[in-house]
Amino acid sequence: EVLSLQYSQGQGSTASYLASASRDRLIHVFDAMKNYEFLSTVDDHSSSITAVRFSTAVEGCGAQLVSCGADKSIIFRNIKTDVDGISLTRANQIVGKTTLYDMEMDVEGEHILTACQDRNIRVYSVDGAKQTRVLNGSASDDGSLIKVVLDRSGTYYATSCTDKSVTIYDYKTGDLVATMTGHSELVTGLAFSHDSHQLISVAGDSCVFVWRLPKQMVTKMKNKLALVAPSVKVDCDACEDQDDSDVDDEKFGSPPPELLGPDEPEVPDRAAYRFSVGKLPAWAKPKIENSQSPLPEPIDSLGKRADAPRGRWGSRQVKGPQALNIFPLGEDDTGEDDTGD
Repeated sequence: EVLSLQYSQGQGSTASYLASASRDRLIHVFDAMKNYEFLSTVDDHSSSITAVRFSTAVEGCGAQLVSCGADKSIIFRNIKTDVDGISLTRANQIVGKTTLYDMEMDVEGEHILTACQDRNIRVYSVDGAKQTRVLNGSASDDGSLIKVVLDRSGTYYATSCTDKSVTIYDYKTGDLVATMTGHSELVTGLAFSHDSHQLISVAGDSCVFVWRLPKQMVTKMKNKLALVAPSVKVDCDACEDQDDSDVDDEKFGSPPPELLGPDEPEVPDRAAYRFSVGKLPAWAKPKIENSQSPLPEPIDSLGKRADAPRGRWGSRQVKGPQALNIFPLGEDDTGEDDTGD
């Protein structure tokens, strides 16, 4: 079972390597520029590998392949290419006291953020492999962190916890910015949109949630991104006509009837999205069924109101012509009393 995939960024922001980490403790590296030709396998973890990341070359440190796993260790490997392909030599290793479930690289490529079992975010320097900060990862006192992700500007980081919640923190100050709930199962994936307007979450409940971020957060991320990467486009064509009013004023409702009919809604040829209505997840169906109108009052065969049955047997649902004919104890099908001598 593959638990993590990561592309490296070569010159011109072109992906050159693909690394896959799996539950079998192995990391496989492929050359994405040569039809994903297999290059190397690394086997230096003693348990499942939960995340793998490529660090970009920075001053004083070349590109590295970093991985963390259930063995509570983080391993840094130097990447060197030669005529024979690629070589990965261990540079540093950190062994902690808690299981690591996910990892994220900061914008500058100088630090990594790890999502730990004790609900903390531990930050380590890539050059030297030293712990530099410990940040909060959850507003809850229970559960473990599953995912951590930074936005493109490095202003905020979002986390998911086993209590099915999603939280957003300020990366510089560590202050809690927002807590979101709604998923009925574990949130297994998080991502900030490229235009910094939304946070997308996916979970085991078969749902994808798109959370619209407040205007002040969006502005802060765009301003920071304009400083760290002036050449990066921060606007999205699909959002040009979107109302930027505050999320507190947003009104929710059911989709228009035409979207739920057999005919799909008309979508422009050049649209950057596709809207479709799929089946409800299993957890949502009981809520729909429970909200249906109640059944009519049961009556006996003489047209009189019958007493509702009690106990486990009486709660059984009867289908067919006799579904509403519920007789009190002591009456037969004619409605006459048969309890006499």
